[in-house]
Amino acid sequence: MTKMKFDILDYLGKIDEGIITLISLIHEGEYYEGTFYYNRDNILALTVDSSLEEKLGCSIEEYEEYNEIMLSLIKKVVPVQEIINRLDKIDIERYTKSKKEVNYIDSDDPNFSSATFSSLNKI
Repeated sequence: MTKMKFDILDYLGKIDEGIITLISLIHEGEYYEGTFYYNRDNILALTVDSSLEEKLGCSIEEYEEYNEIMLSLIKKVVPVQEIINRLDKIDIERYTKSKKEVNYIDSDDPNFSSATFSSLNKI
């Protein structure tokens, strides 16, 4: 049994035929939130607050109880086939802004000054 306690707070929506949920985690008396993604093909992803990873001293994927947490989460969620048609698609573009500005300049060019690139900035 894992030392970390967690629960499903909300089913946020669907992305690419999978479900993303908001989860709560309690580790050593402190509360954290994260997301858990799952789909029909058993592709799973867990994201947690960086302050939790700092406290653990490693990424969540490297945490010794990671596999146990993932198995417990998959047992707690509603199966994809039962919930996918009841959820709205999440519009990722709503939360990000894409700037696709790329200037390639030949560094051998005597007029060389700079090159810029930026992508996916949070709004």
